[in-house]
Amino acid sequence: MTNEIAVQKESGDGKPMVSWAALLNEAVTKPGFIHEAYSRFHNYSLGNQLLALFQCFGRGIQPGPLATFPKWKELGRHVKKGEKALILCMPLACKRTKTVKADDGTEQDKEVAYTHFTYKAHWFVLAQTEGADYQPAALPEWNECTALASLNVQRIEFTMLDGNAQGYAQPRRKIAVSPVAALPHKTLFHELGHVILRHCEEKDFSESEITPRDVREVEAESVALLCCESLGLPGAEYSRGYIQEWGKGQAITERSAQRIFRAADQILRAGREADTPVRGVWALSRRPKRPLTLYPSIMTQSRQCPPEDLTVAQVAKELHVLQGALRHFEEQIGAKIRSLFCEVDVNEDSHRNQRMTGSEGRHQYANLRLSALRPQQGKLPLT
Repeated sequence: MTNEIAVQKESGDGKPMVSWAALLNEAVTKPGFIHEAYSRFHNYSLGNQLLALFQCFGRGIQPGPLATFPKWKELGRHVKKGEKALILCMPLACKRTKTVKADDGTEQDKEVAYTHFTYKAHWFVLAQTEGADYQPAALPEWNECTALASLNVQRIEFTMLDGNAQGYAQPRRKIAVSPVAALPHKTLFHELGHVILRHCEEKDFSESEITPRDVREVEAESVALLCCESLGLPGAEYSRGYIQEWGKGQAITERSAQRIFRAADQILRAGREADTPVRGVWALSRRPKRPLTLYPSIMTQSRQCPPEDLTVAQVAKELHVLQGALRHFEEQIGAKIRSLFCEVDVNEDSHRNQRMTGSEGRHQYANLRLSALRPQQGKLPLT
């Protein structure tokens, strides 16, 4: 790496820091570099993967499994004498006291928790250690269906048939990919980038908060490039051309680079079959729990989860989720109906033109309506 765009630099107070924009620029201009970093250090955040690989190449160290001094000791290995640790970015949970105004107007001290990012030299690769044999963990596979469920993103039918669009993203975390897209996986990552970066929700922001169109496209395509390169999928060369066209020769800003790394890392983590813990700067938020919805993946996303890829246990789990969602939906509808109807007419043959009020009437009317909504015993309505 050249000195002009050195990734590691010193801050004003002498502490090491990283230019994520320079790191991103170096990575995307070297084909195969991102995939090698992901293959070697997939347990760490994408930013730290690249940072570790750059340091290994700069020092002439063979890249490999990465761990701290105590961790290698647990694994029966010890760091060789004279070896220097690699520097990675790590989050620290901190607390500070803040003066706030109480309801009665008095000032009080309140303890506030926040996250501070710092750079520490705590990590060594396998080549810097010796001792017991060590078998590296297998590279986890990335699954689209798992990623969409984990990110709470819905893939909808592509309806924009009057143009040459490859895909699009919509508010409420919805994406569509053209069935004739040249590189459907790249388009998928691009649209997921728009969703994760909240480009689709910016209509609710003030004018000063709206990201320009060219920046949005550069950010989303950079996310697609990082994801494709990490997983060894084709399309990176097209992404580079797309970024150059929309970027118009302008360098990616530090803020955009950080957002790009964060979004790409979130997408890659979400699609892993095993919930592997990820360490580093972009691994702060836990994977969101899969929501209970009325459109489970096996019912509406057949293109993503073909039946032949599902086991009996997976089908049973999906049906259990659907049954729970239907019960929850029925309870919500029942409560809503009972709260809306304060006075009800019951037009049965034996009670024609008789008016019922109060809780008894409301519950009777609600139960009549719920009986029409309730599915038959043992059957699931598939809409």
